[in-house]
Amino acid sequence: MGVNKPQGFTLIEVLTAVFILGLLAAAVVPTFASNDEQKIELATTELKNALRYARSQAIKTRSPYGMRIQTDTKQLQLFRLDTGTIPPTEEFDVYHPVDKKLYARNLDAISFTNGTSYSANFQYQGSATVFWAIAFDAYGEPISPVSLLPLTSGTVTASFNLQTRTVTIIPVNGRVNVS
Repeated sequence: MGVNKPQGFTLIEVLTAVFILGLLAAAVVPTFASNDEQKIELATTELKNALRYARSQAIKTRSPYGMRIQTDTKQLQLFRLDTGTIPPTEEFDVYHPVDKKLYARNLDAISFTNGTSYSANFQYQGSATVFWAIAFDAYGEPISPVSLLPLTSGTVTASFNLQTRTVTIIPVNGRVNVS
């Protein structure tokens, strides 16, 4: 006859399982807590990349390229500036370098940045008006897409809950920084 072995788990087995679950929970909680920071980081990366791409295309092709952001609809579009018309015309025929589609992004449709709010502030020499568009000339210097005058200050701010990041365009050289 066989000896009946008791059914169930020992105290050591249960404590080990609880300890392992506690370690897993401790590793997962910081990931969820930093979700706001990740959203804002992805949003500013999208803005920074769009601005840098417009600037690089302007330098590469020796013709003005720019970015327009509609803060109310959260639309970001890159354009080629036709300076043969008065005033210059924004031609939205720029293609994204990776997906080869027109460079137009609905920033709210990107799941990782959904719910982020944006504000744009581009001011140009001799104008008190604040614009939501910026262009870069053949040297990569930021200019107004309307008057072709130089940028005096330019920022795009992305906010989500308590997190805020600002993308700044340096007026003289067009470099793009994130703070």
